[in-house]
Amino acid sequence: MNIFIGENNLKDYVFLKSIIEKWGIERQQEIYFHWYKQLYYQLPKCLKNCDLVFLELDMKHINGFEFAKILRKKDLSIPIVFQTKNTHYGIASYQVQAMHYLLKPLDQQEIYKILDCVLLHQHSKTFIYQFKKEVHKIPYEDIIYIEAYQHHVMIHQNDMTKRNYLSLKEIALQLDDSFCRCHRSYIVNLEYVERIRRNRQNVSLQNNQEIPISKKYQK
Repeated sequence: MNIFIGENNLKDYVFLKSIIEKWGIERQQEIYFHWYKQLYYQLPKCLKNCDLVFLELDMKHINGFEFAKILRKKDLSIPIVFQTKNTHYGIASYQVQAMHYLLKPLDQQEIYKILDCVLLHQHSKTFIYQFKKEVHKIPYEDIIYIEAYQHHVMIHQNDMTKRNYLSLKEIALQLDDSFCRCHRSYIVNLEYVERIRRNRQNVSLQNNQEIPISKKYQK
């Protein structure tokens, strides 16, 4: 599990890290930490692969709430947990769909509940999007490939195809490493890949569909 922590207080960071490490040992989970003492208006690249974000609200350069607003413009799915001694942002946290709002000193059981929830979600990941005022949910495992077609994006499953108005770039931000973009118009689920033909520059899927690979994404 990749965890991003925005915390400018070393003591508080070490305390939170120790709780998470203890949880990881008990749950037999590998934990990778990305610690930032300061937050900036440009999002770190590591966030794309993070499963959970802890943010201290009272940061010096840019506070955790402002950082969360920037993050939400890029990624709607990653869980955000605020931590602070200040109750001022409690209601505002709903604006960025925060998973939790923790008051310091942090409670181990609260952290455990959050981590358990994220772990459970990882085992049943779902792509969520809105189309024509309706919210649609598709389990990752049901998606074979995603195709940009005219002014829509088509999500191909075994028994149906659904469309939406998101761009492939926006969709890719929600997906995990089991998906790979192989062309400017295609994202494939690696679980459905049968073989890759470099000489023909295409990917053969289990449903006998062949998807092109562009030079940009060949490596």
